[in-house]
Amino acid sequence: MADPDRTGGVIRTTFRARFPSHRAWAMHYKLLLCDVLLIAYTYSLVRGYGLDALLRSFRAAFWLLPWGTRGLHRVVHFLLSIPILPAPLIFYAGAFRGVLPGALSRMQHEQTVECERSGLQLMRLADGVRVSFATADGVRLSGMFFMGHDRGFGSGRPDGPSIVRFNGNGEAWEYTDPGAVRDYTEKGMNLLVFNYRGVNASLWNPVMGRGWLGELLSRYLTLERDGAVLDSEAAIQYMTVGLGIPKPRLLLVGQSIGGAFALAAATGDLNASEVGVCSARSFSSLSATVEVHAAAFLGLPSDSRLGKFIRDAARFLVVASGWELLAVPAWRKVTGFKWLEFSRDDHIIPPSISLITSLHDDLGSERVHELAALPGDNHNRSHTIGELRQHLKLCQAALGLPA
Repeated sequence: MADPDRTGGVIRTTFRARFPSHRAWAMHYKLLLCDVLLIAYTYSLVRGYGLDALLRSFRAAFWLLPWGTRGLHRVVHFLLSIPILPAPLIFYAGAFRGVLPGALSRMQHEQTVECERSGLQLMRLADGVRVSFATADGVRLSGMFFMGHDRGFGSGRPDGPSIVRFNGNGEAWEYTDPGAVRDYTEKGMNLLVFNYRGVNASLWNPVMGRGWLGELLSRYLTLERDGAVLDSEAAIQYMTVGLGIPKPRLLLVGQSIGGAFALAAATGDLNASEVGVCSARSFSSLSATVEVHAAAFLGLPSDSRLGKFIRDAARFLVVASGWELLAVPAWRKVTGFKWLEFSRDDHIIPPSISLITSLHDDLGSERVHELAALPGDNHNRSHTIGELRQHLKLCQAALGLPA
């Protein structure tokens, strides 16, 4: 728990998110239902034919094929998560770190130590409060909450105008720049930063006192894509339910894939489409993004015959494995204040796959923030001074604060 003197007894530092409906719960555990049906089906086959006779006949295919398909699907989805969302590998501090290759484990340990140091520095320099909230499926996420200054219009309170930042694919909140935090808080905006599951202290709860068992079961039951969306939903629930922030006074700022997670969480079962959204340097669909980068990721020329095959196969696997994130329909469902930030020279999300390209006819110029094309532009670079001023003005407009 945080120091009561620092929080003023009003910032809730722990919270448990819930599934918004029975339907949401059932859809989340649909693969578990498939497993139960497969177990019942396998039992009926073994009971009817006997195990030995079943294994020696062609009927074994009716038993092994469904289980093989289920296992292959889970493995493919996990393997795709490594390049799509590498932060849980880079910053991993879970129960299985000891069995990973030595060099990888040492790198993860060094990142854990550095993140802890950076997190403490961030808390001291930006007056942060550590918070922890559990997702609907029981994973406890770590984060930090920063109170905005009192600038009137309901600011200076935990339930005042607030921002949730959704990390890109290789980020951790501990590396947030204290100066960037103060840019928001000094203008009266609260800020929540958090890590997705598997990143630093965002870990799975033990089962029967065993951390490895809890992580193993949770990883099996929850796909990595669905887990990241659940994490995003938990962050929104922490702000709207835990702290009581009205949805129209909540702004979701998502960087890269974080923009897609924010949109998926806001427009899904939570029914939080009236929140504000800033999607920064994000894509129209994840499958298109993976298709663009798949060949280069494997060191192959994109225009070669093999490269084209890899690109088509990667796009198919993203869709078939359940990793797809469709930002365009989700964006259109958002009814709150929203805008896009993009760069024409972005090498990770080029214009051909950016969200703004797909939405160009639906956008007014006042809701598009084009970032400067700088020499050696980086997908994750900070705003320039001019860009920052415009970004903050848009944030204030979205939250009902005077610029």
